[in-house]
Amino acid sequence: MDTRLSHADSAHPDELDEEFDTFPTSRPSDIVRMRYDRLRSIAGRIQTVVGDLATQGERLQSLLSWRDPRATALFVIFCFIAASVLYVTPFQVVALL
Repeated sequence: MDTRLSHADSAHPDELDEEFDTFPTSRPSDIVRMRYDRLRSIAGRIQTVVGDLATQGERLQSLLSWRDPRATALFVIFCFIAASVLYVTPFQVVALL
């Protein structure tokens, strides 16, 4: 096992204590509560990020699904052509225009 690759040498002592704790736990309740609060804060951050991703996905879906299918198709074709032109054209020409 490579300890540098797995970052085992940089693990916090609390994380190691949690990893090698017995089941059911043999630690005091305040330590278990601290672990639980840490887990809740990480889960809250993950939930926030997933919610932000879902919001961006809904915005993209509403951008690409208009009431008129012809307008949606024209918009997608225009975006594809604009992306292709901007990819091929040097940045100085785009800035000059």
